[in-house]
Amino acid sequence: MGAGSVINTTNEIENNKVNEETKLELIKGQINKLDIFYKGTSLDMSGNQRIYGSLYAQNANITMTGGSGFQGHIITGGGKIDISGGANAVTQVFYAPNSNVNITGGGTIKGNIISKTLTISGGGSVTYMNLSGEDLPPILGGATETISPKDLLSAEPTREK
Repeated sequence: MGAGSVINTTNEIENNKVNEETKLELIKGQINKLDIFYKGTSLDMSGNQRIYGSLYAQNANITMTGGSGFQGHIITGGGKIDISGGANAVTQVFYAPNSNVNITGGGTIKGNIISKTLTISGGGSVTYMNLSGEDLPPILGGATETISPKDLLSAEPTREK
């Protein structure tokens, strides 16, 4: 993908005239139309690329920077996730149980993160989004009941200073 490339969007999503709540509903509708299965060991996005779909990466380390973004579920067995430089992800679930996730330099995530470690610094942010069982992808046991991110963890999260 080259700089500024966009995959699986609509004019309504790209048009900034809709409110944030409507835009999130439109994004949810689009991400259900595209699943990407990736077997490589690294995935690097930079240069304002945006993908509206879900990513299932067997063992990939993921780097998003330069305004790039992934709007959909992200599931990986990789060991490292770096989100920086204005990159953003709108996810119901960012499931990376083996990963050290680093969000820095204005990188943002809206959704739920399940990871080995999480470090946020330098203007990085995470905004929690309420998650229902219907929002989960089938690979994580999508259901119709309400699921708490805590329910997906085998241990309580910790915070280190």
